[in-house]
Amino acid sequence: MYEFIEALHKELSITPNDITALEKEYKISIPTPLKDYYLKYNAAEISLCTFTQKNLPNDTFEVHTIYSIKYAPFKGAIILEKVLYGDRLDGFIAANLIPFAEDRGGNRYYCDEKTGNVFFIPCDNIDNPELVCENISDFLNNLKNVE
Repeated sequence: MYEFIEALHKELSITPNDITALEKEYKISIPTPLKDYYLKYNAAEISLCTFTQKNLPNDTFEVHTIYSIKYAPFKGAIILEKVLYGDRLDGFIAANLIPFAEDRGGNRYYCDEKTGNVFFIPCDNIDNPELVCENISDFLNNLKNVE
């Protein structure tokens, strides 16, 4: 289990069929490591954590929420489908980018479905995605709890 997970909600778990339905509806292909995360930890509540780029040790990114699929772990929680719907409706975010997390300011993290790269896109500067990590597995494995 990842150190940043505070509470699991097994009653909110999903199946591979749930992921397949989401992929078909939004015409996306969720990278396998992110699928694996969702199948094990969907709707998990996480602690505030950070990710630091290996090649830029002073460039630290905060993660407050990892979106869940289908079920909200608490009232007011945002689910992946809602963010995908808004992104597709607005048309400002490239269709190959899948939102999966955000910081406390509502800035989002996206995984590129083709390359697996993780990008940070500030809500006030969506035209300049910043590469945070070259793959989702490294991103998740290197999240550290804020002390």
